[in-house]
Amino acid sequence: MYWKKFHNLVSAGASLEEAQFVLGIDIGNDSSSLSLFNAGSGQAEVVDISGGYGKPSVPTAMQYIAETREWVYGEYAVLGDNALGNVLVTGLVERLGKHEYVDVDGRSVSVVTLLGMFIKELVSHIYSINPRAEIVGVAAAIPGYLSDDARSEFLLAFNKAGLEKELIGLVTDRECVLHGYFHGSSLAAGRGRKTSAPLAGRVLLLDLGSRELRGTVFDITSMAQDSVHLRSTSSLFEGNVSTNVVNSLVSDLFGLFYRDNFAPEADKITPAVQAHLDAFTFQHRDILFQKSIKAKPARLYFNFAYPAFSRSVSEGEVASLIGDIELRMKDFIAKLLKNNTHDGGSLQASDIGTVLAYGGGFEMMWARDVLRGIFPEGSLHFRKNSKSCVSEGAAVSAARSLCLLPKLELTITDLNRVNVDIGIMITSGRRERFVPIVEQSSFWWQKRPPVHFILGDAIAAEPPGIRFFRRDQRGDITFAEEVTLRGLPERPRGATRLCVDISFKNFNCVTCRVRDLGFGEMFPKTDIAADKSFFI
Repeated sequence: MYWKKFHNLVSAGASLEEAQFVLGIDIGNDSSSLSLFNAGSGQAEVVDISGGYGKPSVPTAMQYIAETREWVYGEYAVLGDNALGNVLVTGLVERLGKHEYVDVDGRSVSVVTLLGMFIKELVSHIYSINPRAEIVGVAAAIPGYLSDDARSEFLLAFNKAGLEKELIGLVTDRECVLHGYFHGSSLAAGRGRKTSAPLAGRVLLLDLGSRELRGTVFDITSMAQDSVHLRSTSSLFEGNVSTNVVNSLVSDLFGLFYRDNFAPEADKITPAVQAHLDAFTFQHRDILFQKSIKAKPARLYFNFAYPAFSRSVSEGEVASLIGDIELRMKDFIAKLLKNNTHDGGSLQASDIGTVLAYGGGFEMMWARDVLRGIFPEGSLHFRKNSKSCVSEGAAVSAARSLCLLPKLELTITDLNRVNVDIGIMITSGRRERFVPIVEQSSFWWQKRPPVHFILGDAIAAEPPGIRFFRRDQRGDITFAEEVTLRGLPERPRGATRLCVDISFKNFNCVTCRVRDLGFGEMFPKTDIAADKSFFI
């Protein structure tokens, strides 16, 4: 059913029937989750789509089986056979926006088409709950880092999945987490219990996913029954802390056990053995991060080896394995709090009223233990399935859009992203073209590589001035500042190479530095440089 039609029916007094489903979908680069809105309880519920593997989420992976010419999904893809002709496809989300294709059985298939197939398979689990299921609304969570082109391809994937009419919209993952949190808090308050929602203060969102650890600090500037306004004052991400890094460490550890057992014949891990080790890591990683390993070593059975063998893993080995990652996470949080430059300087852990930790990485005990050692216990909010709280929040967002729940206007002002393009004008023939050096939506604190370009004019008595421009979200270009290089030696046209460095003092103050690089041996570089700061 077209979601707007169902919205009108609810507005006229209709209710959600047993065979009608409102869904929240989280398509992650590493794993995906599906939730539904239960009108009876007024809450979102995770749908177990794992096929009995112990987690409600599944890997965002699909494999083409050449022998049967069929596709398998999730765990069956990750643990499938690597026979000749089989094609394993992973990392679908990070490949969006690049117009990528995958070679499958001699033909090219677009990543968008593959993602559409994966989404269709994910949603089909609803029919195991009710064969007569009718989907009346879907909200899809997306990573906040997706480009406009990637978002467009994401929408196209839903069209290919046959869900274009049911799709209410795309919601960023952090908005989904906040929707779910504030809804849960209002339910607690409605039952006469003390609400856990902070009436004022700061909220820290931490996402430990496959790509990186991402953190954002929010000030709650206003909160009413139907609206919440937040302002992000600090944001940071770190690729050295991620579930992919942990998976690699665990796989290396299992590889060491394998070599120890078969040495010296197994000094070199073959691709076939490595594939088995990766699958073994997927199946057994979480065993290493459970409470029970502190009381008794975990015994693992390497049944893919011939002959099979077993190996015990102690708490000390696990602590040694993850120790460096723990230090990186602590350093990340310290930097994140220090980056809060908008309202008077660094924050302390005690300044954070609520910590919302989500992403599949927070299902591992070590990650939770690190946060317990930094923040007060009352401020921490963990879910049993941290990955699924995004899809649950998406289901809540969908229910709000369909008037099945009270409206909540969630407004986020992001002070950590640049809201204009900054660049220079390049003359090509008779036309001028704007070339961005800093792009909108990038974080102001990111370190940017220097940009080199050749000055078209000759250097004479008049010193050259490099003019910088800003381009707003509507595409309007205005002059920003001019940096003048004084004292350059005379040079002919096209014989001066310049280096431009752009950095930010804070979210709205930029510094442009221009340096002379000369042009080969005939026109050597000088130490001449100039810089200027201006507000954007």
